[in-house]
Amino acid sequence: MVEVMGAFANILLESIEKLLLTGERQECIYPDFNPEKKAWYSAKFQKIDPVSVGEKVWLICVIEDVTTKKMMSDQLQHQTLELIAAKNLAEQVARKRTEIFSIMSHGIRTPLNGIIGICNLLH
Repeated sequence: MVEVMGAFANILLESIEKLLLTGERQECIYPDFNPEKKAWYSAKFQKIDPVSVGEKVWLICVIEDVTTKKMMSDQLQHQTLELIAAKNLAEQVARKRTEIFSIMSHGIRTPLNGIIGICNLLH
């Protein structure tokens, strides 16, 4: 559990450091501490402008459960890969079909031209 907390803390600290350096809102997505839950969360960090000028920096963090979004995103990515594979297979089949028709057409045309030529000579 300590290793998981360490990884989680590193993710959050990296986001906060980036926020302090750039001033831009940061977001990090991380899994639940308990791997059996299979839940995912999003932490969004924003710098708050202080009312009075001082040395303190105020941050706000909003944590949201994004398990459903993550599952849908993963499923969409998986389906996209399947569609790409199906498209590639369909293109291969179309190329082979075109090649076969080309060979077949040539194989039929050549003897047929010979027969037509002989028939024209006999007339």
